[in-house]
Amino acid sequence: VPSWARHAAAAEPAGARVDIAVLLRGRDTPGLDHLATAVNDPESPSYRQYLSASQYVARYAPLPSQVTATRQWLRRQGLVVDGTTPAGTVVYAHADAATVARAFRTRFARFSVGGSLLRAPTVQPTLPASLSSAVVEVAGLAQTALAPTAAPEPAFVNARPCSKYY
Repeated sequence: VPSWARHAAAAEPAGARVDIAVLLRGRDTPGLDHLATAVNDPESPSYRQYLSASQYVARYAPLPSQVTATRQWLRRQGLVVDGTTPAGTVVYAHADAATVARAFRTRFARFSVGGSLLRAPTVQPTLPASLSSAVVEVAGLAQTALAPTAAPEPAFVNARPCSKYY
């Protein structure tokens, strides 16, 4: 439950579409952290010795059984599985708000944040014990407002002709 979700402004419509991304825990996270440091350290013998995609999957990606179990659980809960990243680190799915709320044993409401109404769970979402050790995060249960981080591009202005003949 986000810290800004304190006083609900409205109920979340039961039929509102909710898109989620289930991020799965990879294998040997400390080893991957060490490798990431080593390939970027000019003093390391592993400097610039990057892994291929297949090497990454073989060593560090979630197990195929974890990906399959997550996809099957989402489908059994009534969500539509939209896809999985090639390495199996993220499973994308969607359903209406009522279905997603039931699946994660939570409720949704809309909260006024910076002039926008944003969806967020009002009860901490949960996962079954069989998946909780494999899942790092479920993104998309709470919406976030995106604020512009850069000024808009200046308008294009034509230069004056560089010759008297134009």
